[in-house]
Amino acid sequence: MTAAGHTEKTLEYGKDLWMKYQLPTSHWIFFGAQVKKDKLDMRGDSPSNNLTTILNQVRMALEHPVFDPDTGRSYLLDHMFVISAGDITRSAQNWLAQTLDRSQRRQLIFMGRAEFLDHSARILADLEIT
Repeated sequence: MTAAGHTEKTLEYGKDLWMKYQLPTSHWIFFGAQVKKDKLDMRGDSPSNNLTTILNQVRMALEHPVFDPDTGRSYLLDHMFVISAGDITRSAQNWLAQTLDRSQRRQLIFMGRAEFLDHSARILADLEIT
């Protein structure tokens, strides 16, 4: 896992961090994540400011490759997580998915507060066992 953030934010290209995962076939898949502290929601029929920002960041992240220092090569992301410390409303998820093109829509994974905390608790429990 590599944090992509920079003080001036110019080299993030929509990703707060990126990670790779090796499949049992020895192939790698690459993930990016855009993490927000606020709730992601719609305001009436229009998206909130943070939602339009997320849309722009997701598009940028999917279009700009990440450089893997282990291989010395650049790779496009296979999937992009949108993670919020608040809730991600169903209407916000629908708007983002409908606004992205069909191929980008397939790459998007949402994780709101409850799901993030559940995964975090399970990971911490697994770490305590080993």
